[in-house]
Amino acid sequence: MEQTENKNLRLIIKALDAYQATMFIINSQRQVVFVNKVLCDRLGISRKELLKMTVDEYMEKTAAKNCYAVQSLESGESFVNVHQLTDDIDLEVTSYPITDDKGNIIGAIGCGFDNDLVNKLENIVKETEKKSESLSKAINYMSEKSGGDGFVYADKKMKRVFDSAGLIAATDSTVLVTGESGTGKEIIANYIHNHSNRKDGVFMPVNCGAIPENLIESEFFGYDKGAFTGADKNGKAGLFEIADKGTLFLDEIGELPMLMQAKLLRVLETGEIKRVGGSKRIFTDVRIIAATNKNLEEMVKQNKFREDLYYRLSVIPLSIPSLRERPDDVEVLMQYYAEKFNKKYKTNLVIDQKVLNKYKKYLWPGNVRELRNEVERLAIYSIGKGGLFEEKNSHDSDIRNFSQEETSDRIEDDVNSGKKLKELVEKYEKDILKAMLEKNNGNVRKTAMDMGIDRSSFYRKIKDV
Repeated sequence: MEQTENKNLRLIIKALDAYQATMFIINSQRQVVFVNKVLCDRLGISRKELLKMTVDEYMEKTAAKNCYAVQSLESGESFVNVHQLTDDIDLEVTSYPITDDKGNIIGAIGCGFDNDLVNKLENIVKETEKKSESLSKAINYMSEKSGGDGFVYADKKMKRVFDSAGLIAATDSTVLVTGESGTGKEIIANYIHNHSNRKDGVFMPVNCGAIPENLIESEFFGYDKGAFTGADKNGKAGLFEIADKGTLFLDEIGELPMLMQAKLLRVLETGEIKRVGGSKRIFTDVRIIAATNKNLEEMVKQNKFREDLYYRLSVIPLSIPSLRERPDDVEVLMQYYAEKFNKKYKTNLVIDQKVLNKYKKYLWPGNVRELRNEVERLAIYSIGKGGLFEEKNSHDSDIRNFSQEETSDRIEDDVNSGKKLKELVEKYEKDILKAMLEKNNGNVRKTAMDMGIDRSSFYRKIKDV
């Protein structure tokens, strides 16, 4: 029994030593009976030496000007005060009396937090409260079925997009979602699906630019057994069969080969498919939502996209504004993703308001996808650093040299250069791709993925850089 009690006592002392506040306990004779390791380290005096002292000797030895534990001992009351432990260290001390079962005062305890730490914690609490208030006002929508990502917005432009998406969801029409890479086209498509009468069916996303041209027909329509060398002996259902009674989301529709465009048009008009190598007609009930970051009208003029398919897809067009067109969304999105990555990495990232204002001036060429990656980077950097990301350490960020003022100056120079719009757009496109490539340390595959294009398109766009 005695051995167990000693073991438990050692455990208690270890726990109190691990406590990040100073701890100081005296008895009714004003003798020091316990100090934890934090206090010993702050004073530079061993526990053994401190435990030999009375309070008066302790104050003389440490040059302490007061001892609130003594005040609690003598008055029987609790106190919260600032205590000057040494010339360099101020503590916020809470002291209170210790009583026995009959209410008699038998000692007192004082616990002190470093004032710098308290101030930092207060700042974090204030920022967190501010962030929570902002989020509660700004978060109008979070999709629970979009690969773990929601869509948060405060801007009126995005409210109109979601209002339109809600109306579109009630119909069964084909939708063409347009917008730059990273603006959230798939999330919008998912929102439409989840609010439609097909919500219990499959939502099947497919990147048209990621499927090899020689396999795209079999991927879309499936194949019968023996259709080609290496085919599954039992055949295989295609995307249209799998998505029957659901929604097929055709991302990067502008990358679809011309021959496949003709076959897709027939399916849209008849609902009928044939597997590769098969003769049986299969009818499917699939809603099509297509998306692109390309100008399909321009592609039609250049004979790179079928005009009839373009008009068949764009029964209901829906355009998503870029992040630079809705700067009010930057703050709420950064706060939302900070919450998300704090949970993932068990961090406490809070972004200072001055830093948020700085980010609002950045043009975000990669849109929401780039912002998400940036916040994840900040969350990882914040591990073990207290959580608050302030302007003084924002030099670590990639946002420097991308202010609105600098961009305006550059645009003015280009406007006066006499170049045509097409040349200027290509120039800016290459600048953006080059910057993203540098950010990804030359990783072409990741850069193309981040920008929402396939590698062949990336090489084509950046070939002269």
